[in-house]
Amino acid sequence: MNRLLHGIAVVCTLLAATATFADDSVNRAPANQRLQSIMNQRHLRGCMIKRMIADKGLAYNAAKRACTDQLGARNDAPARPLAASATQTGS
Repeated sequence: MNRLLHGIAVVCTLLAATATFADDSVNRAPANQRLQSIMNQRHLRGCMIKRMIADKGLAYNAAKRACTDQLGARNDAPARPLAASATQTGS
């Protein structure tokens, strides 16, 4: 009898814990959005480093503004379909 009550208590605890974790996941961004954000930050950082190395007199804020504009324009451009890119290369 004691084992049965102990087992029921363990099962109830596990069910309560899974419900808690399920509620916590609602507030998080999806994994692909987090990954996209990280990749955007890396691209921005790389662009800024390249610009600031090429032009030693370029200010941090100016490099950030230029790279943000450049990366924003690249992200706004419509993606070419794969079939169209294959026909343009002459393959």
